[in-house]
Amino acid sequence: MPLRACEKYEKLVEDLILRKEPPPTLEEVRVCFKRVGLLIGTLSRKNLLHMACRNRHITDASIVTFLIRKRPWSLRLVDDDDMGELPLHAACRVGASLSVIRVLVHNYPGALRRRCRGGPLPLHVAVKWSSTSLQTIQFLHEQYPSAIQKPFYAQQHNAQNNSTTHSSLLHVAIRYQCGPYRFREEDTGDGDAIVQYIAKMYPQALLIPSQDNHRLPLHAACHGRYSVETIRCLIQLGGPKSLLWRDKNGRTPLHLAVCSWGGNCKSNMEVVDCLMQETALLAPTVMILQDCLQGQYTASLEAVQLLAQKYPQVVTQLDDDQRGELPLHAVCRLQPFHCLQYVQALVQAFPMTVLQPSSRSDGMTPLDVLNSDSVQPKLVHGDDDDDNNDNYGCEATRQFLQECMRARYADLLGQSTDLLVVPRHLLMEHVVPFLI
Repeated sequence: MPLRACEKYEKLVEDLILRKEPPPTLEEVRVCFKRVGLLIGTLSRKNLLHMACRNRHITDASIVTFLIRKRPWSLRLVDDDDMGELPLHAACRVGASLSVIRVLVHNYPGALRRRCRGGPLPLHVAVKWSSTSLQTIQFLHEQYPSAIQKPFYAQQHNAQNNSTTHSSLLHVAIRYQCGPYRFREEDTGDGDAIVQYIAKMYPQALLIPSQDNHRLPLHAACHGRYSVETIRCLIQLGGPKSLLWRDKNGRTPLHLAVCSWGGNCKSNMEVVDCLMQETALLAPTVMILQDCLQGQYTASLEAVQLLAQKYPQVVTQLDDDQRGELPLHAVCRLQPFHCLQYVQALVQAFPMTVLQPSSRSDGMTPLDVLNSDSVQPKLVHGDDDDDNNDNYGCEATRQFLQECMRARYADLLGQSTDLLVVPRHLLMEHVVPFLI
């Protein structure tokens, strides 16, 4: 038969296998193969089993069984694309049904130990690239238990170098199951359960830092905004060391939970509260607000309000970088245009902080910092970023601090006053002792 006729029949079969709505039925596949007849042997340019495994809408395992029976060698064929995948890898990548995965593993269990191009095992592929079910992850792990301990290899291609990095499967699960880097919009709702399962099956991974930022899985979970149940599970398995571990930027898991990353990654107050309770018992002097009000990301307003209300001791912590400043100083220095709500939360928790001068020679109060030339560009952006709104926000904060300072001075002097500079003997006698 002419080549053109062969290509026509090949296209007919491909279109059927790749159809999504509605997905093909076993009877349709049988009829199509019967029509093609002996020409099915000419369909060698593409692996039909691969194509079926990549169609996640095919949930009928009998179709996969039929294709395997027709071409049993296709189970061991590596696809000729850049991924170099076996059919099992392809099925795991798209989150195929558990029944399809079972058929592939039953007919070729050796595929569980095969790495596709780049290094991932089928279990790794299922965890990273698909919104798969917990049952599928459990099945793949039960069939090849050692896979959960195998490192996940990833090839880095950039202008500087081509290298291969590796990380634990737990890191991969936390980063891609519910985190901001997940590949699929569909969510089975099993992301937290999958992370907890992998952590329990391989708890040693809780203390394996990542290569790029030296973070533990607990850091990544706090960054990815997992549920408080998952955080408690990781804390229990990782122990105190994981709570106090600092990444390459000096941040603990609590710092990452407090910080706001924008978009849908908002601070989870239950997680912040849980981490604060655990961390406060182990290291009560950890600089939470001071560290989280500076750098690339800043503490979310909700987290600052929670910490200030429930753990007011963090409001009076002086930094250890020779400035001797309170978190209130840091807010005024780093967020002068949109800091009113931050300032209000801190002052409400401990009103005397408005009078606290820094321990440096200049002895600047928070208001002095706000009025100085040392303030930095704002880190938290409002809805409108024009100069008028910036100036208005800064002026509102200035007026609030002035009113609070006058009220506190009046309390110290026993009479109303318009002074904004307290006599030093009153400062040393009444203010500083409150903050020590």
